Amino acid sequence: MLSATSPFTFSEIGESAIFRFLKLIDCDNGKIGSYTKLVKDRKASAHPNGIIHYADQQTLDLKITETLRVVAEIQKHSKCVIEDCYRQFLLDSHQPGEREYPDAIDQIREVLIHQNYLSQKDIEICLAYNVAPLSSDTNFLAIEALHQSLRDTYSDAEPQPSLQKELVVKKRRGRSCYRTSSCAVSLSRSRGRETLGPTSEPRGEPLSEMAATASWRRVLFDGTFA
Repeated sequence: MLSATSPFTFSEIGESAIFRFLKLIDCDNGKIGSYTKLVKDRKASAHPNGIIHYADQQTLDLKITETLRVVAEIQKHSKCVIEDCYRQFLLDSHQPGEREYPDAIDQIREVLIHQNYLSQKDIEICLAYNVAPLSSDTNFLAIEALHQSLRDTYSDAEPQPSLQKELVVKKRRGRSCYRTSSCAVSLSRSRGRETLGPTSEPRGEPLSEMAATASWRRVLFDGTFA
């Protein structure tokens, strides 16, 4: 696991145990226990045993609200890691002749977003990042230009639907269940199924703390990795 280069490597770990990695972003055992319970509740509700756990709209709404609260809480814990990741990206990628892609937009998309599996919410943290503390760097103008490229490209993007609006309630084999279409994580279509981020393995160093914790999002809602 220490040499992992993709969140999919963590598919070998049990879907409840994956939440223990949230200790990397300072989630304590109490919070992790509450997150794990949501996964167990999802498994119980999806089991084809004929038991309907959420028989009315009010009960289902309460469970959705709790799930959204957990997502927001984990995203808040992730903020410092995302900011550190973005800071390092700016320092490493501001010189067009020394980075992987000469074009700033390509560098941002492939190296920052895809390689680190950034979600829309993660990108919003990067957009709000204060580059002023980097002003002492001799290449600050280039750093500022790269940051501005991110803002120019993604600030005007079509607003993402709220998490509440993205939740959909489905009837599956006579029982109620719930899922999210892109809750706090970039999802793409591969072989007719939703998967995290890009379908190919990212290049570069072993998985960062931020990417290592990306798997919780997939487990929380769908219970699968690919």
